Amino acid sequence: MNRLNNLTYDQSLINYLVNGTFPANIKSKIQQERYSRQYDKFRIVGDKIMLDEKEVILDGDKEEVLQNAYDNYFSYGQNILYEFIAHQYINITKLDTINFLKRQPD
Repeated sequence: MNRLNNLTYDQSLINYLVNGTFPANIKSKIQQERYSRQYDKFRIVGDKIMLDEKEVILDGDKEEVLQNAYDNYFSYGQNILYEFIAHQYINITKLDTINFLKRQPD
């Protein structure tokens, strides 16, 4: 799971999955092959990016997903909140979750 959370998830991934267009910084054939190996298993399903049964959260959407999970699941505790997130989503780390919780009012 940690390896998946270390990848970049932004609009360039959507462009790649929809159009086959590589990000601007992926120039050489070797870089393109590596990028393809990393991201070819991802799929667009409706308006979501999916890997197997998990939804990929774009970097800019983390706060919204965390807020929704917090509003619905936080009463069960920090670890349960993170386990819920990790079970359903890719690209939200435990550190993201902890930092989000630190910003919430008591």
